[in-house]
Amino acid sequence: MSRIRPLPLILTAATVFAFGAAADADVYTYRVVSRTGDAAPGTLGGTFTSFGYPSLNEKGTVGFAASTTAVLGQSGIWMTEPDDPQSVQLVAGTNYIPPGSPASIRFGTFGFSFHHAILTDDDTIGFSAPLTGLPVGDGTGTGLFRRSTGGMLETVLRPGQPAPGLGGGAIVDWISNLPTMNAYGRFAFSAALSGAGITPANDSAVYTHWFGGLTMLAR
Repeated sequence: MSRIRPLPLILTAATVFAFGAAADADVYTYRVVSRTGDAAPGTLGGTFTSFGYPSLNEKGTVGFAASTTAVLGQSGIWMTEPDDPQSVQLVAGTNYIPPGSPASIRFGTFGFSFHHAILTDDDTIGFSAPLTGLPVGDGTGTGLFRRSTGGMLETVLRPGQPAPGLGGGAIVDWISNLPTMNAYGRFAFSAALSGAGITPANDSAVYTHWFGGLTMLAR
């Protein structure tokens, strides 16, 4: 009779743990990914103070939200290096400028209940992130971001950008902080629209991140 081998699992408290089943026996090997008081990579001398919801893929790569003692990178998203599970890297942090954005737009404070990492088994990481300095509403909102294995962080969409699939000056006014992302790194999410031709009868949409860009599924 074949034995089912458990996949890697993860625990979180004041410390982020990951563990997996050994190949030949029902014995688990634990490893500490990060714990409070550890240096927070990518910050200016900050240390971790608390952890949010972690994500784990079948290879054991861990992504997690955390807060720190730093000013630059006071909170953010971190992940383990795909080729070094004991090395943690910052993906996005408070007060950093999102890719492709002007210096007036920055990552805000990550809320653990609202912003967390989504990992695919090829180590693509996606997440929603708080933003400040936006040209819409009160200047705050949520953007969507993704980084593929070995690639640079990219902005999928943020408030104030043109609404995909619409012309005439329509823009994205709001994006849900709870997107989904499939195994191929493609998002699905809801968004609110504003601008020319937008009324209360047609000001919300559902998008998917598909080949070649974003496609509106319904409005």
